Amino acid sequence: MAVWQYDIALVPRAGVVRQHGNVPAELPGYRAVWNPEREPDETTPNYWKGDVAPESFAAEIEALLPAYRSWSADALMYGVEDGHTIKIWRGEEITFRFDVRTPDVHLLRSIVDFARRHDLLLVPDTKG
Repeated sequence: MAVWQYDIALVPRAGVVRQHGNVPAELPGYRAVWNPEREPDETTPNYWKGDVAPESFAAEIEALLPAYRSWSADALMYGVEDGHTIKIWRGEEITFRFDVRTPDVHLLRSIVDFARRHDLLLVPDTKG
């Protein structure tokens, strides 16, 4: 991940509460920048498991950014690879990469509105 890219995972609140009983300050698998080291027994739960599949949002996401050819059969990709992107990993997760070289406040608001409509948490994604 380049210094001008900021990654955010969109995580279903219901899946987080199902896994942890509440919304913790830090989610396993999405470590805080100030604490990037994984715990020895830490795993990344699939917070989407048991909820609606992330790929079911494809049409709504394509209204925000145009689709482009994915390099993986497991992913749907939108936007521009070296700019703003949204990636849907089938059954796994939705990630949004914001390119701060060309800030798009309208797109950012649209992502926040999308997350609110579907009760998704915006979680800084430091895995990349």
